[in-house]
Amino acid sequence: MPDKEEGRAQRIYDQLIDEETAPAPAAAPVLPRLRLTLPSSKAPLSIRRKATPQAPEMPAAAKLIPEILRQVDAARKAQALARAEAKAAAPKPGLAPPPGPPAGPTPGGGSAPPPPLRNSRVAWRYALVFGRRIDRVWRGRQRLDDGVGGERAIYAQGAETPLRVPEHFWEKPGWTAWAFLLPALGVFLLFNWLPLLRGLLSSFQQVSLTGPPRWVGLEHYIRAASDPQVWATFGHAALFCGLSLALGFWLPVALAIYTNELRRGQGWLKLAFFLPFLTPAVPAALLWRWILDQGWGLLNSVLSLGPWGVVHIPWLNQPLLAMLSVVLVFLWKNSGWNALIYLAALKEVPEELYETAELDGAPLLTRIRQVSLPFLRPTMRFLLVMQVIATLQVFTEVYLLTGGGPMNATEMVATYMYKRSFLYLDIGYAAALGVMLFVALLGFSAARLKALEEEA
Repeated sequence: MPDKEEGRAQRIYDQLIDEETAPAPAAAPVLPRLRLTLPSSKAPLSIRRKATPQAPEMPAAAKLIPEILRQVDAARKAQALARAEAKAAAPKPGLAPPPGPPAGPTPGGGSAPPPPLRNSRVAWRYALVFGRRIDRVWRGRQRLDDGVGGERAIYAQGAETPLRVPEHFWEKPGWTAWAFLLPALGVFLLFNWLPLLRGLLSSFQQVSLTGPPRWVGLEHYIRAASDPQVWATFGHAALFCGLSLALGFWLPVALAIYTNELRRGQGWLKLAFFLPFLTPAVPAALLWRWILDQGWGLLNSVLSLGPWGVVHIPWLNQPLLAMLSVVLVFLWKNSGWNALIYLAALKEVPEELYETAELDGAPLLTRIRQVSLPFLRPTMRFLLVMQVIATLQVFTEVYLLTGGGPMNATEMVATYMYKRSFLYLDIGYAAALGVMLFVALLGFSAARLKALEEEA
């Protein structure tokens, strides 16, 4: 029986191979190869599919595929049943084996029953290759469905609904993608959105550390609008922003262009630019506080070596000098990062433009003005917005260098919010100031982005 089934499967397999290798008609285009990887083979088997305007008629050999699959399923069930019976008849450990039937012919004169039908290797390979998938291809056509977003729809001949074969799970949104994003979303929600919403809610409440909060509505906003110190802090923030842009907006551009023009030592300059940004803000501010000290600071000590004798310049004790000192410390820490961004933008400039300018005899300033700066304009517009947002939120440098002094000359919105919240425990009022700063930054960003869109 196994030999007979194996021979039949082999003939069907050979007949299908002959039909596949037969030359296709001249009018029938040839589709790309369909690659199927078999578990028991090392190389994939390639099958050519022929496409015609209508669905091709199923070959005679392909009509026997259901019969082959049925025989293979029957063989697998018989094999599983034989294994179960052999396991049940196996002797238990420590017990004598049960008496079995005598060997030889049966009492009826017949021979012993044949072993259960085993699936032949040829039939199993045939069933894997020309199984249900290839049966669908023989009976229909395959095309890309644009409306399903990357899914291939196999339309069986005579079928009412298409059979969809999805692509990889990462190529379309699903539960797996959300499972990977869930930890990051949880951390972002816990440390960003919840404090933001809690601060917005606290701006309408009178928060007390000893009791439940009391709802006060817009009282904190009305109070902030009539507080002269609030408007003074916004004025100081605007002055700090203006000085930072006037003194430090073009400095990163100049550093990036100078580094880009060098043939050697660019790596060392990049490291020198990036080190201040990598330095933690608190140690850097404390170091600069020692450098700018009026009595025994390093800067005054170096200046005292000059012909003018001993100097005691109040870098942090005079209003205008204190503001300039804080601006210089802020620029020292952040200009290197902006310079690296400009340098990365300059690396995108085609070398052919510089070579053409050099062949035309253009000097260095002309190459910078006509080649480098036009390519830096989009980056400069973006960093302008980012620098304004950063300067209006400055806190660490001001709080550690001057504490808002002298005479509140360097008091910023962030430092005033900190004092009202943690020194005076006026948490609701500080939250209202934070919301006002957020609205101001949001309005500026929206207006600037709208202007950039109109320019583009």
